[in-house]
Amino acid sequence: MWHHASQVARGTVAHYDPDNWLPHITLAFGDIHRDNLPQVIRLLSERSLQWRIAVDNLAYIERTGEGQRVRFRFEFGG
Repeated sequence: MWHHASQVARGTVAHYDPDNWLPHITLAFGDIHRDNLPQVIRLLSERSLQWRIAVDNLAYIERTGEGQRVRFRFEFGG
């Protein structure tokens, strides 16, 4: 999929190349800096992170200049 998408996409980021990317869930984003990082780590350390997550779609999210939006979403059948 990466091969085909990178042929038509603009501004692909090597971070998302299949050789580099690791599946993950972002637990903290945005206002994370040196001063509040200990509180974030403490909060996350008190939570169970053993989750089961159903993956039922694949979405392409783009930057709009004012934020982000879902450009395409492909629902998985079944």
